[in-house]
Amino acid sequence: MQNNHTKRHEREPLVKELYGLGLTAREITTMVDWSEATVVSDIRRLGGLKAFPNRPTKSEIFPAVIRCYAEIVRDSPTGPHPVRDAIAKWLPESEFQAMLCGIALMTKQLSMPSYPTEKRGHVRLIREIFNVQWNDHLYDHQGGVADFWVNFFCEIADDVLPTPKGRGQLCQMLAKYALAERRAQIMPIWDDEVFSLIDGILSTLHPHEYRVIQLRFGLGNEKPLTFNQIAEVMSYPTPGPRQLEVKAMRKLRKEVFRQRLAILIQPVGDALQRILTSRRQAKEDAIRLFSATETDVLELLKEKTEDLRLSVRATNLLVGHKLEYIGQVVQQSEAAYMKTKYFGRKYTRELKKNIEGLGFSLGMTAETNPALAKFNEFLKNSQ
Repeated sequence: MQNNHTKRHEREPLVKELYGLGLTAREITTMVDWSEATVVSDIRRLGGLKAFPNRPTKSEIFPAVIRCYAEIVRDSPTGPHPVRDAIAKWLPESEFQAMLCGIALMTKQLSMPSYPTEKRGHVRLIREIFNVQWNDHLYDHQGGVADFWVNFFCEIADDVLPTPKGRGQLCQMLAKYALAERRAQIMPIWDDEVFSLIDGILSTLHPHEYRVIQLRFGLGNEKPLTFNQIAEVMSYPTPGPRQLEVKAMRKLRKEVFRQRLAILIQPVGDALQRILTSRRQAKEDAIRLFSATETDVLELLKEKTEDLRLSVRATNLLVGHKLEYIGQVVQQSEAAYMKTKYFGRKYTRELKKNIEGLGFSLGMTAETNPALAKFNEFLKNSQ
């Protein structure tokens, strides 16, 4: 049953906003819990069509509504908002988000390649070494869908993406945007050479450590065992296998990073881009850093975050986290930015690219950069 008893002063601002976007009284009725007669009465009370001289034409209605919705999502991504909630019902938002989930299901296998049984233990071990889980993090839960949805409309509000002119174009843009995100996450399918490389690193372990790793991750054709099962097989006290695994994993991580094998777990798109640009980028960074004096670097670190020329959304997120200077931005690691709410993979890539363009990198420390140590002193004195 429709609710016609909402107070007029609560109804009229919403009716005014929606009618001003070009929506008809009947369309507004489908977006709220009031009867069409009540909406028509409110429109007349507001002055009717004459009170809205700049009301969009029929072909301009959808872009105007989407633009309004995108700006509201950017400025108020969470919490109740009458206009945003009404437009979400009009789209309808739930159907588009269901489409995103469908795209994720179709492309999920691309990000989690299948391997023969005898190689799956090595895959589990590599995941553990790098602390990564290749799950469908964008769409595997409702929160992930919501975050992706917000990022998409924030880019429309910031003019990074064009405003769609109809539902069909919006559907195409969402699909293209989602697939572009997925393309960067397609994981490499490792060949036997990679597994041989991991076996070579495993051979450096103590025999007892190797045996624990073999049983724990199911290397070869063995089934992965729990620590209690490993203790029974090896006739060890219960804490023993766990301690041996911790010690072995520490050695493996040290050796893997020493050999710079982190590229093994990078998505195909990122890995190829890194290979193609690494030499050119290293040369440019070396020239830039060695030719700049410590004073020049310090002055650059003192520049405001806005000078990084990031998108409006990315800049606002950094400033919102009180990262007002470039010197503060570079001291945060890439992993920290990836975990920052609403920042994610997209804005982290954008930030990393612009930071490296200045000759810096994410995760810098004052111990390895004298100019950064002086910047921290400047920041402490300015507070």
